[in-house]
Amino acid sequence: MNAEFYAREDGWRPLQQAYDFRVSRGDIKRMDSGLVYQALRDGQVDVGLVFATDGRIPAFDFQVLKDDQDFFPAYALTPVVREETLEANPKLAEQMDALSSLLDDQTMATLNARVDVERETIEDVAQTFLSRNDLI
Repeated sequence: MNAEFYAREDGWRPLQQAYDFRVSRGDIKRMDSGLVYQALRDGQVDVGLVFATDGRIPAFDFQVLKDDQDFFPAYALTPVVREETLEANPKLAEQMDALSSLLDDQTMATLNARVDVERETIEDVAQTFLSRNDLI
């Protein structure tokens, strides 16, 4: 896991309490978030803390454990637009709502994999997604 989660007041220790498990300090490896994926893929660790929308999850065929204790909050995508921008572009709110309704964790992970793993450009991935969903 990354060092931040290990030290956070809402992080590692509360997670252990919520799920009633213990891992000895010597068995915990703190590393940069990006290295967690490599360590999992390469068999250097058995379990890692990852981000639900990271493209390496589907690309590396990781199994994400269900958070049946609802320990982690849901991070819902929410468009935020300045009022003057909405006034100048009256259809923007409808377009942003249509876009955000399509972007769940699985979709984001798939799009992120195209960028992070398949090395497509962000612009190409976005263009294709928006076109396929009749948003542009």
